[in-house]
Amino acid sequence: MASRTFTERMRAFFDPRPARWRTVVIIGIVLGYADGYLLVALTGAVGAIERTNHPFGAWLEESAVLVPLFILAELLVLKLVRRRTGPALRSGRATMVAALVISLAVSVTGFLAIAASTGYDYSLQTKLIVFEENIDNVNGVPLVPAGTTVARGNCNSMICNEERFSLATDVRGAMISAPILVVGNILLVGLLLAYFGGRLGTPERRKATPAPSTEKV
Repeated sequence: MASRTFTERMRAFFDPRPARWRTVVIIGIVLGYADGYLLVALTGAVGAIERTNHPFGAWLEESAVLVPLFILAELLVLKLVRRRTGPALRSGRATMVAALVISLAVSVTGFLAIAASTGYDYSLQTKLIVFEENIDNVNGVPLVPAGTTVARGNCNSMICNEERFSLATDVRGAMISAPILVVGNILLVGLLLAYFGGRLGTPERRKATPAPSTEKV
């Protein structure tokens, strides 16, 4: 059996069946901007202060990055569904299961994006803490950040406590966002599925039966 070319593999990967491209793109856009709102809101609540100046612009930019990632996650799920059920979903139950798996896959992708954003926030916060403590340290006592050797400084100092507090706050915020992502994405996909008439793919076309002839012989 001849191996497929790169073009054929890419074409097979970007095959949206058993869904339609319109369905995949709309789900990616709606969930991308909904999860992007949660990401920006989380940054504004517990994130680095440097990233909270322009929330609307940040929401548009970060959501635009999430949309193609969500579409790729959808295509991966649809590829697995296609291998299992074929190029068409033949029952309402199969459609609901596929929609649920898509919701979970997108939620995992969104949580990874939030985790990456949280890590970036923490790196900015630690830099700001060290900078402020170096300015406020008038006694000349060296204060070491968390993670360095204890013998070279006092790890119970204010700088370490602030870093631990920032890390705990960032992690707590990311953990709180996880169930919100899952529930919100399931509800949104359910609403979109209802909008699409309970179908992810194109409905089967029935051949029109010819009208009976009314001509008199």
